[in-house]
Amino acid sequence: MAGKKKGRPDTKPSEGRDSQGRFAKGWKGGPGNPEFNRLREYRAAVEKEIPPNTCARILARFAIMAIQGDVPAGKVVLERLMGKPSANPSGATPTLQLAAPRTTEEAESFLRDVQDAYASGAIGDVQVSTHVQLVKAFSDLFAVKALRDRIRALEQRLDDEAA
Repeated sequence: MAGKKKGRPDTKPSEGRDSQGRFAKGWKGGPGNPEFNRLREYRAAVEKEIPPNTCARILARFAIMAIQGDVPAGKVVLERLMGKPSANPSGATPTLQLAAPRTTEEAESFLRDVQDAYASGAIGDVQVSTHVQLVKAFSDLFAVKALRDRIRALEQRLDDEAA
């Protein structure tokens, strides 16, 4: 046994492998994951049928539902914006706990709190980006709500003038 090399001396190298069983230089790999290929086909079909602006409108509708108190819709919005929550095996309390803004004033305050937390090192770049995306989504919703309210007021004024 003293003259044998470590590893698998009894096996022959297969295609794409060197004499040590490692992938040979320039080896292109195998056919890939067939499940991934199938999922790629499904995703392409969905993307063909549902354009990006429709997806944005769907998410905006979920966000409106969330603001109105629909907890499952809120979960969808937050998971899409922030990702699914990861397990916290250490039980450590997050360093930044902010309530989602419900008004433009709260959004401004929220952004100041995020900025302060970032400056102090309590949160990193990814968390800042996530929080800013959340505020952007709520800002878009505030703008839509304000426009909707203005349209209703104009319609009411037109109805009053017609009467």
